[in-house]
Amino acid sequence: MSVYEDKNCYYCRLSAGPDESEHFIRFWTSLDSVVYLHRDQSLPGRVVVASVVHAEDLSELTSDQYTAFFDTVRRISQVISSAFPLTEKINLYLCGNNGQFRHPHMHVLPRFTGDRSWPDFISDFQQPYWPTGDPRYEEVISALHQRLMMEL
Repeated sequence: MSVYEDKNCYYCRLSAGPDESEHFIRFWTSLDSVVYLHRDQSLPGRVVVASVVHAEDLSELTSDQYTAFFDTVRRISQVISSAFPLTEKINLYLCGNNGQFRHPHMHVLPRFTGDRSWPDFISDFQQPYWPTGDPRYEEVISALHQRLMMEL
């Protein structure tokens, strides 16, 4: 297991590639995790946290890597709740049984009164996304960055 090691892994390729992709905008990287803003912002603040270490399963991470990954998930959940005060709950979605997605990653999904029902928003992305370069992405990223800087 090493950083971005598996060229067949979606998250290894995503993490080693440019800051923007079809579904994500990378906006924060630490020693242990990468946080991506999901382009489907029908749930404002929706992100995915991915480990920088490739593994087929969470059980393959060392205790320190595992703890650091979940600490990032906890911190970004707090940041989202702070940046979007109408957030009622944060849902966490951990999967990875599809071959190309076997990499430790967590969908962090803020929930709001009247939002889409579970599990529709996991795989049925609201499209079209905002256009590339849309200032709303920067507004969401800026709100999250401000809270992240206060957390560090």
